[in-house]
Amino acid sequence: MKFKAPKFTISFAIIGLLAIVNQRMLPVLAQNLDSTNYTLVAPTIGNTIAGTSDSTSFSQLLSAGLIDSTRFESANYALRGGYSALIEPNVPKITCFEANTNFGTTTCTGLPGSDGMFGVCADPGCYNRAKIEIDTQNNPNDIRYALQMSTTSDFSSNIYYVDATTRLLKLTLTASDFIPKCEWEGVIVSGICAAANTTWQKYNVLGLTPDLQYYLRVAAASAIAGNNNFQQTQWGPSATTTTAKPTITFDIDIAPNTSTSTNQPYTLDLGTLNSTSVNSSADNIVLRTSTNGLGGLQLNVKGSQGYLLNTSNSDQIPAFNGDLASNSGYGLRNSSSLNAADNTANLGSIVVSNSPVDFTDTGAATKVGGPSTTYVKLFDSNNLPLDGGIAPFIAKAKPSATITPGRYTETLTFLVYATF
Repeated sequence: MKFKAPKFTISFAIIGLLAIVNQRMLPVLAQNLDSTNYTLVAPTIGNTIAGTSDSTSFSQLLSAGLIDSTRFESANYALRGGYSALIEPNVPKITCFEANTNFGTTTCTGLPGSDGMFGVCADPGCYNRAKIEIDTQNNPNDIRYALQMSTTSDFSSNIYYVDATTRLLKLTLTASDFIPKCEWEGVIVSGICAAANTTWQKYNVLGLTPDLQYYLRVAAASAIAGNNNFQQTQWGPSATTTTAKPTITFDIDIAPNTSTSTNQPYTLDLGTLNSTSVNSSADNIVLRTSTNGLGGLQLNVKGSQGYLLNTSNSDQIPAFNGDLASNSGYGLRNSSSLNAADNTANLGSIVVSNSPVDFTDTGAATKVGGPSTTYVKLFDSNNLPLDGGIAPFIAKAKPSATITPGRYTETLTFLVYATF
């Protein structure tokens, strides 16, 4: 803790008058010593020292009287005695406490910038964590802060504290839970926080309950050394936020582009097939997905038969993995130029699977991945929440020269799941 005390020189004389009357000592009365610049309150005479002790980097305030380290506590305050107790930080405030802020509505200044908590957890926000930023009220950088939370606005019950190491809620407050603002927020401050923590820049309170309103307030302390040197401030004014619900969304469209929305039944027409060329569907299977699951999502596909079946005579065009230029079969191929997702700087993006089945659009234009009768991964979100994910796929097919004309069909089932 660094404290720059004002430097001044005190010069005074103490005159003691002593008279002996009837062999008894007359009392000497204590008196405040005043000047135009200061007042010494009830000074003592003895081995005490008053003034400042200076070095090149700080000035230390020394007591002009006896040191009293008595600590007084109630449910609302903590008070320490002695002159050092007069050196007290300003009561801090909360400038940012967010779990569900939409894009462009945040009051936070750090990551992810103007995207708010949608930018780190996706729509509709974070379900088990939040972000806080502290208004120090002009306290020095080395002042330390602790966080108190409750689910009641007046903090009359359900009171918790945030563990400064794990960032999880707990029932008791300890000295180690007071840390500098820069450590809470994961930023670098010279001489205080040497390294950045990008996780704490995005969210720094963990272990919250989904769909629940929380209240938060902060207190400051000028030193935490276990010896009751300085006074903790009262808890500042509270801020509130509500955690989101765990969410996953999924929609299918059969459309020529990703801007068109369609309804059931979802039928993809491959057109008229022939054995001399690879035919592509005119429309895309457009898959739209989002989740605030912190582990991201995965979308799988399977076929009910593993082939296109001629409903009149049971001829088949099998699902095929590879290049249809010299083979017969059918499969799906991603259109990567149309893949999309919001806020990929901090959220996930569409990562199309290339193993064990390759659905990417790399390599030959006639290469496809074939849906089997067991689920295989079509794409995932790179183990991150996904917001506004869009992935279109076209179907390609080429029959063998030996099959008979007819109507060929297959039913594809898509399964999406998220990790919360």
